[in-house]
Amino acid sequence: MIAKPVSKLVQELEAKSFTVIGSPCSDGYGGEALQYLHAGLAGAEGDFIAVLGDVSPLGRDPYYKRVSHFIDRYADRPVHVARGNHDGPDFEAYFGHADRAVFAEEFTFIMLDNSNRRFSDETLRFFWETMALSETRNIIVSFHIPPPNRISGDSMSVADWTKFEEAVGVWRNRITLLLCGHAHTYFEDEIDGIRLIVTGGGGANIKKLERVVSPPHHALEISLDGNGRPVVRQRPLIPNSNVSESGEMQDVLRHVYEIQCRNYVTMRLRAEEEFRANRPEAAHLYRAGMESSLSQARIIHRLLTTSPAAVLSFEDGDGKDLPAKRLSVAEAVNDVLSKRVLLGAAGAEKTFCSLLAKTGANDPDEDIEPNHYYLCGSCGVIFAGSEEPNYCSTCGAPGHSFSEVK
Repeated sequence: MIAKPVSKLVQELEAKSFTVIGSPCSDGYGGEALQYLHAGLAGAEGDFIAVLGDVSPLGRDPYYKRVSHFIDRYADRPVHVARGNHDGPDFEAYFGHADRAVFAEEFTFIMLDNSNRRFSDETLRFFWETMALSETRNIIVSFHIPPPNRISGDSMSVADWTKFEEAVGVWRNRITLLLCGHAHTYFEDEIDGIRLIVTGGGGANIKKLERVVSPPHHALEISLDGNGRPVVRQRPLIPNSNVSESGEMQDVLRHVYEIQCRNYVTMRLRAEEEFRANRPEAAHLYRAGMESSLSQARIIHRLLTTSPAAVLSFEDGDGKDLPAKRLSVAEAVNDVLSKRVLLGAAGAEKTFCSLLAKTGANDPDEDIEPNHYYLCGSCGVIFAGSEEPNYCSTCGAPGHSFSEVK
């Protein structure tokens, strides 16, 4: 369940360990991202869970509502959520204080807000006061954007990080670990003698960095050794396999997959015909439709070849009348596949048909105006315009997820 304490200071005196999940949903609410997030929550071994920011692709109320219901349903221990750079002004209404500290008997875990690539004066004051209150010599500090480091340049500025170092002051030797998210990978470094771990494999697409071996999607399990120092273990996220496959689910997936494969061939042949008829702009539009159908087929093919498939419930409403349990396979098919895979396919088809009607591409006597077409890399919907969209209106994926169809 999401921890929304009244105070920024939280007592978990019996806690001996905790689970860390980094950047689960910054690339949109696709079916794969949700399966990884579920694996991180349901498989957590720690006494509480810390999500290091980017629980939303766009930081807007509807997205917070969806993911907060998802976390509440599948997490059976307190979940403390940090604010990331994708998270917006509605964050605290759903997840509570962006600055907070969890006091356990043997360690103190401090979460700080630097989602704007800097620590505010209020955040630094909270950090200083918390360090003064903590009696342990084992303090773990987390925030979203990494400090300046030797691995990734996507970090805070040296000037802003210096303000944090000044706030640390005489307490530097009490900090045993720095934890950050943001980068969609995993790497370690050392900052002024303090171990730094950056983890962002909780559901967002894994990105490659130079000198870094790209890990699979993962969570971190953090416990204490015999001397009370943090021990970090990387836990691969494997979609839950407790739901048995059914003929109904396979039939639905295969049917939609066959439709998308047929659409792909049909669009490709039509594009070739239009090109031979000296209608290059119509051919361009059909190539866009072809890429959309191929993207949908790939998404469904991934589900068909994952055995057994992990099917999760994701409710868009307020969730008050829903039992806190896994749905049956039939219910899950109707819920998740219709809202994620099938809805994505239906949205892609509707958008393409709208473009056909708007441009008149089906009319051989109609002159088609030149246009640009952009494919959402998360859900496969096509958008037309002079430049790529800021975000996908279907799945929430940010603009960098789009590619232009040439």
